[in-house]
Amino acid sequence: MRVDGIIFASKRMIEQIKQDQAPEQVANVAFLPGIVKASLAMPDIHWGYGFPIGGVAAMDLEEGVISPGGVGYDINCLHPDTRVLTEHGYWFRIGDLQAQWLSQRVACFHLEQGVREAAPVGAMMQVRPRNPVYRLRTLTGFEVLATAEHPFWTPEGMRRLHTLQVGARVALYPFEGVSYEAPSDALLVDAETVRTHLQQAGKSENACRQILRQLQRLNLLPLRANDPRLPLLIKLMGYLTGDGTMRYAGGNGKGVAFFYGAPENLERIRMDVARIGFKPSRIYTRQRRHRIQTRYRTYEFEAQESAFRVNSTAFVALLACLGVPLGNKAAQAYRVPQWLMAQPLWIQRLYLAALFGAELGAPSTLPNHPATFQAPLLCLNKHEPFVESGWAFLADVKQMLLRFGIQSRLLDNTQEIAYVSWKGRCSLRCRLQIVGSDSNLIRLWSQIGYEYNSARQRLANAAVVYLRLKQQIVGGVSRIPKDFPSFAEFVQFALVGEDGMVWDTVQSIEPVDYNEPFVYDLTVEHADHNFVANGFVVSNCGVRLLRTDLTEKEVRPRLKELVDQIFRDVPAGFGGEGLIKLNKKELREVMLKGAQWMVEHGYGWEDDVLHTEALGRLDMPDPDTITEKAIERGKDQLGTLGGGNHFLEIQVVDEIYDPVVAEKFGITQVGQVTVMIHTGSRGFGHQTCQDHLDIMEEAHRKYGIVLPDRQLACAPLNSEEGQTYLRAMHCAANFAFANRQAIAHWVRQAFAKVFRSTPESLGIRQVYDVAHNIAKIEEHIVDGKPIKVCVHRKGATRAFPPGHPEVPEVYREVGQPVLIPGDMGRYSFVLVGTQKAMEETFGTTCHGAGRMMSRKGALREARGRNIAKEMEEQGIIVRAQNKATLGEEASYAYKDVANVVEVVHNAGISRKVAKLRPIGVVKG
Repeated sequence: MRVDGIIFASKRMIEQIKQDQAPEQVANVAFLPGIVKASLAMPDIHWGYGFPIGGVAAMDLEEGVISPGGVGYDINCLHPDTRVLTEHGYWFRIGDLQAQWLSQRVACFHLEQGVREAAPVGAMMQVRPRNPVYRLRTLTGFEVLATAEHPFWTPEGMRRLHTLQVGARVALYPFEGVSYEAPSDALLVDAETVRTHLQQAGKSENACRQILRQLQRLNLLPLRANDPRLPLLIKLMGYLTGDGTMRYAGGNGKGVAFFYGAPENLERIRMDVARIGFKPSRIYTRQRRHRIQTRYRTYEFEAQESAFRVNSTAFVALLACLGVPLGNKAAQAYRVPQWLMAQPLWIQRLYLAALFGAELGAPSTLPNHPATFQAPLLCLNKHEPFVESGWAFLADVKQMLLRFGIQSRLLDNTQEIAYVSWKGRCSLRCRLQIVGSDSNLIRLWSQIGYEYNSARQRLANAAVVYLRLKQQIVGGVSRIPKDFPSFAEFVQFALVGEDGMVWDTVQSIEPVDYNEPFVYDLTVEHADHNFVANGFVVSNCGVRLLRTDLTEKEVRPRLKELVDQIFRDVPAGFGGEGLIKLNKKELREVMLKGAQWMVEHGYGWEDDVLHTEALGRLDMPDPDTITEKAIERGKDQLGTLGGGNHFLEIQVVDEIYDPVVAEKFGITQVGQVTVMIHTGSRGFGHQTCQDHLDIMEEAHRKYGIVLPDRQLACAPLNSEEGQTYLRAMHCAANFAFANRQAIAHWVRQAFAKVFRSTPESLGIRQVYDVAHNIAKIEEHIVDGKPIKVCVHRKGATRAFPPGHPEVPEVYREVGQPVLIPGDMGRYSFVLVGTQKAMEETFGTTCHGAGRMMSRKGALREARGRNIAKEMEEQGIIVRAQNKATLGEEASYAYKDVANVVEVVHNAGISRKVAKLRPIGVVKG
């Protein structure tokens, strides 16, 4: 640690704070380059992405960094039993591996092109669920449990689960693979085995030594079953056995292996050859004439042939020792290597899938039966003396298929002549037929599939979803409905991308009673940040206080009417759209001007801007740093409340602790009505953070920054990436200031309607607006000297003292108002900033109560209770877009904010001014 980690808390809070990983996050932040004085956390601390919520850190402008995780970001997570597909076609449950995920490469996609790739896992996250968990189920029966914010790939891009509706389309990658089983460390090939093989091939002793040295230099000798390159070798074995050949030139010369196929598939094979350590040739393409004579007729045709070769005796010798046949495969006996028959299923799958990629036909339907698939055939041609070995090889394949629950049969009742060579030599065809039932084919194509053949795998994925749809629609009916699409039609509208993503339709999205202690997520080191989970392709805030001249006695008779009016006038809920529709030019102006733009367009008063942190506009915004995705998410959300812990409360002054300061703030009596608004930059800010987090994950490696936690991805403040993020974050902060300004305008209008008056006559003036999630350049005293630092406040509130130039002039004599929301059933607080906060916490204090119960735990607690009715019995009228939100946000889910405030008050980093009690609540 470069500096100390300090948590402000009372003794009785410590045990609660230690229940998640937040204290470790305080320590992790202390490792960041350029951090000044200490890594701090307020008493409302709990786990967050990167920084803890409640975390504060100041960074030196020359040596320090800036991190999106220090401003605010949500984690989107999955049930621990969710299956994650890996590079080699086996799966793990996401909750099983913990830190071992960091050694895995998972299947992922270049999303726009739909190209499947593999990428390493950069981080694994295990957190207590803080958002609602839902079960998403598709029409074909795929389902997953995920938190509300988890993104799914759709035709409109990545969409959060809570924004999806029944009937929406989501992307599947329906290849399931098989579960992982650790291979043994059994010896497969050693130096003596290779030496014996080379001697039998006529190699000199000197040649043997050179070849053995090469294999040992590549760490391929001795070769054991748990070698990390064995999966690649096994795929090459399967493909060469099907559509390749190996030989020693002239019988005892240099070894060469040829691979044949489509250029795009050969390119993937070349990449695997290179990963093992050998150098493949380029791909050659030529036109060839063919003449094949069967017992039925003679075929003559031209075809384009593509191939590449590996000129390496070491490569050929190693594969030959593993069991790949050398020379003409039709004129020799060979079997599936017996050592392979004893390996875990996922290893056997690689061999079969590569063999099928070379030799098994693509999914196709019967003539005149467009919804019924032909039974796939695996064929092997053998010269007459070797026919029995051909049947033995297929019998081995049949035995392997049975381990996957896949039925097949040998068609050995007739001897079919495959062809007669120009020399008159007769070759016979041995055939293995996969049973063509729907369930058997689903197992074949979803568990084994095709390696090194993207066209066949693409059709196989479509066939899996099509057959599952057929099972769901047709069920036990003997006839297929006339309007059921043919497979060819289904392929046209359902397949997407080059490697077999398939669109499916959302059938249901239901909240679930989540009983697991944690949810999980992965960070994948890929440009498009996605992975395959159960078959699915998956990837700023503040508060404002208004005071009024009204009293509880005057408002109480019209409270229900007032809450209903605000509920109608202020759009709320996840994904909600606002009443203000912006074009791109107008949104750019909002990014540049913040709350000032709203006032200029009639949404509020100039006095509001004077009573807002930084006058409602941070001074470094650059709209050119904002992506189109963020613009799309933000252009319709201005003036919306959002969901989760965001709220709008009508409150009553319950106690006044410092009458002098309270009067300066416009709080003049117990019973006075106030309004508190807690919301941020909505989807615009979230997307901006996501976009720049991606950049930061590259930047910290580029600049050689060693991190204890990848979620702390960052860049030097004075780097291009750091400055770009700072400018983009200022755009998001300005959007948040404008958003709260718009909501305050709707609130004033609602009061005016209900009380048949004007906002001015009702005295609805702004006390203050302060950010909770922000990074700003500020001047502070460190070691007796004034220096400029970048202060990260994540779930923490600025608390500047009397006399500070950034405190509004009207408050400068007493200090900056600090607004601390509590929970919707108890109380909130108004504090004031202090000089001690400047000295100890970079002018920062707490920001709220802090959760002590997960959202799912809160929902369990709410089961069988009517939270709205309970609150009404307490004199609080509540309206919410979603009833589940009331359970998640109930008082018992939060720490008592009075205890949090007592800590910061006693520590002297802010001082109590007044307590506010809710009487009306609007939630998303």
